[in-house]
Amino acid sequence: MSSLGRTRAPRRVMADETTPLIVSYDTKHSIHTLRKSAARQILLIATLSCAGLLNIFTVQSTVIILPLVVRYLSIPTNRQQLVISTYSIASGCLILLWGRIADIYGRKNIFLIGSIMFALATAAAPFACSEVMFYFFRILQGCSSAATVPSAIGVITTTFLPGKMRDYAYVSFTAACGVGSVLGNISGGFIGSYLSWRWTFWIPACIASLVTLTGYFIIPAAKNPKNDSSGGEDAHQHVDWTGGMLVSAGVALLLIGLSQVHDNDWSGWRIVIIFIVSAVLLQAFVLWECNMEDSAECSPLMKMSMFRNSKFSAAFVIIGCFYGSFNSFLVFASLFYQDYLGFTVLETTTRFLPAGIVGVLACFAMAPILSLFPRFYFLLFGMACGITSPLLFALPNIPPFTPYWLRGFPAMCLCLSADIIWPVMGLFMSQSVPQKSQSLAAGLLQTANQVGRSMGIAVSAAVQLAFQGQPESGHPLLRDPDLLRGLRAAQWMNAGLVMLALGVAVIFFRDVESF
Repeated sequence: MSSLGRTRAPRRVMADETTPLIVSYDTKHSIHTLRKSAARQILLIATLSCAGLLNIFTVQSTVIILPLVVRYLSIPTNRQQLVISTYSIASGCLILLWGRIADIYGRKNIFLIGSIMFALATAAAPFACSEVMFYFFRILQGCSSAATVPSAIGVITTTFLPGKMRDYAYVSFTAACGVGSVLGNISGGFIGSYLSWRWTFWIPACIASLVTLTGYFIIPAAKNPKNDSSGGEDAHQHVDWTGGMLVSAGVALLLIGLSQVHDNDWSGWRIVIIFIVSAVLLQAFVLWECNMEDSAECSPLMKMSMFRNSKFSAAFVIIGCFYGSFNSFLVFASLFYQDYLGFTVLETTTRFLPAGIVGVLACFAMAPILSLFPRFYFLLFGMACGITSPLLFALPNIPPFTPYWLRGFPAMCLCLSADIIWPVMGLFMSQSVPQKSQSLAAGLLQTANQVGRSMGIAVSAAVQLAFQGQPESGHPLLRDPDLLRGLRAAQWMNAGLVMLALGVAVIFFRDVESF
């Protein structure tokens, strides 16, 4: 397969000899270029990037204030993780369906709807008077995030032509996620301590309201395929609700099962049943989509023939393995500082701040040079950093009491790997699918990211337990050597996941100079 060059002429990325993936920039449904001032373009990028910022901010800040929320709502220990997992599961299982809805009914419309939902649900969450009501608002938050993130990426792809501005837009979106991580930690650690935990919800609600207002005026209104009176394939698109429900239910059960494996909350046979039902639903989704694709009368949620393209399929393996490792690395690094060394939440938070700060700086440093070198080199560099970070916590010849500046600080700085891998793979994905499916492609990447994160923590937790053993008291002791052995084993697993992603990248992307 030839290299994917950067050109505005129509071109093909072959899935196989019979199923091409057309990427055209000259048709009536091609990119809607902003013909406005540079300031307007920057404001548009900033508005869309807030979707990623608020998504990560909501997760990180809630993790930090979890003890305060649990105490206020009197949530028992065995259900505390639901405060976090309800948001992640709702977002992860619906993002693919929302992406398709955005492609058909207008990305601007879905972005605004999701942003309004997020603002209302986030503002209302602190007023919840019961545990169930709080979970309801968390689910609404996750649903709204599933709408805003793919539609925002879809707007970026269909607004900016391939080149520096699109590179800047993708990198800025990734940088905003890093800012959200930093602000989430700070707000959870400081605002939650000195003001009230409720402000960690009200602040993002205010930001989401501002984003909604700005987006209404600044996001270009693209032509809605459903209202296209000129006919053609786009005019007959519809949402495949059956496929959407099958994949959403299947992914939801998969994420629930993985979260229960990590929490060790349910008996084994129940988890097995969850995984079996999830597999059956996902297989039914694949069969349904194949049948829909063969039918000339209906359009599927997504064309399964896309996955015949080896590079297209390999991209999801890379994303899943890398972000499964990245998320798990952060979790077990936190356990190392808190459970083994005995640091407080605030002390741990300050040690994680370099990861977000350096990541944001790396994004803006990478933006102007992203088009100067083959993207494959960026993949290699990002994965080399992703392997090194967990190894600094895994190698037995590095003592656990090594000064932070010699081990923890460089490991956190190397977390810039996440801010390199995501825009590179996002740009590849944007060039591998038709313009009418850009939000769906973003939803696919986000789903792979979410499933990879859940699977990574589940596998690494199993490895930790296998090497550590079950503590007699039910909780590991401070500076317990068995705990240290388990944490190191988990970090070896995290390094191995990135090595697997690196191997896939070398096999399938070594001949791709740019995309």
